Amino acid sequence: MRGLFVGMDVSKDDLKAAVKDDRNALVMPIKTYQHDQASFEALVNDIEPREREFGCRAIFGMEATGIYHVSLYRFLQEKGKQTKVFNGLEIKRFKGRIRKTKTDKLDAVAISEALILSVEPIYKPPSDFETVHLRELTRMRGRIVKKMSICKNQGTRSLDILCRGYSGMFKDTFSPSSVAIIKGTFRLTRLFGMSTEQMATVLSEFMPKKAAQEKASELSALFGRVVVPEKERDSSILELHLVLQQLELLNEQLDRIERRIEETVKKTNTKLTSIPGIGELTAGILIGELGSLKQFRSASQLIAFAGLDVVVKQSGHYEHLGHISKRGSPNLREALYNAALPAAQYNPVCRPFYEKLRNKGKHHKVALVAVARKLLHIAYSVETKNREFYVPNHIAIKAS
Repeated sequence: MRGLFVGMDVSKDDLKAAVKDDRNALVMPIKTYQHDQASFEALVNDIEPREREFGCRAIFGMEATGIYHVSLYRFLQEKGKQTKVFNGLEIKRFKGRIRKTKTDKLDAVAISEALILSVEPIYKPPSDFETVHLRELTRMRGRIVKKMSICKNQGTRSLDILCRGYSGMFKDTFSPSSVAIIKGTFRLTRLFGMSTEQMATVLSEFMPKKAAQEKASELSALFGRVVVPEKERDSSILELHLVLQQLELLNEQLDRIERRIEETVKKTNTKLTSIPGIGELTAGILIGELGSLKQFRSASQLIAFAGLDVVVKQSGHYEHLGHISKRGSPNLREALYNAALPAAQYNPVCRPFYEKLRNKGKHHKVALVAVARKLLHIAYSVETKNREFYVPNHIAIKAS
């Protein structure tokens, strides 16, 4: 029995398919197919005679391309075909071997070669409704957070033009207390028109009265010594208020999506939220990006899939542990890294682990990445054993 490997390069307009056997020989001409039902059917019909000829089931492979590969992947899954989706980093080295020419046909060949040499089991992306829904919701949330970051950068630029130093007056320049001051004093009709008493009254709604009076005095002193460039004044005020309107809308959308994520996570009855450091949003990202954790053979395989495994470079007696591989979903890694900070503070397993690394001289960020890996180990244990988080006896004894 021989192997049959179908490499598919999926682009926005069409896809190219290259079919190789386990001896790395093309067994049919490279063909182009469109993104429609008839073309997908034609692809399968072209492969099935080769499957009968070789006496084996073909393995299909494609590179993750954002959204363009999704329809093809779902179609092949419904047809019961073995399908593997590669991260771009996984097949980069295969593309580099084929001269320096880059074409879609050569990329399809590279993907078929990656399938031949691939030793990792085929990972099945989530397919049930709730899991796919969570993946789309959490990625949507990520896009909104990025839009908010862009808006805040634009707003900060306008503030720096109008009042150099204001962005350092608040821990968060666009916190509710700061936004209240911006709306009240950065106006076309009366720039810096609020008195110290008026600002103190506004700020007292967000902080103790004494702190509000002190902050109002600091702001008043800052406004009194600022030099505003007249030619940029009006346009900067306009942009600042447009940014505030955008942020208000984006905050409403963010709240709406986060409520949907939390509701959907509750429906899954996951045990992940029992882990200190992993809330419903983080659990939603883990479920959406990974699907069932039980499909991974070990926690180490899960960590490698998430791209949190350390790259090892070895030659002879030389061995160097480098950075993490960064394969897989960046949304997943970001969520785990963000969860690592509260876990390092409040998780009874992760806290001593983090402190041990810091005492050894490890940098804060390096230790947090290690905590993120530890969280995945815990998540794997919780989900595969179907039990809530608990503190092992040997750790509980040390903590007591």
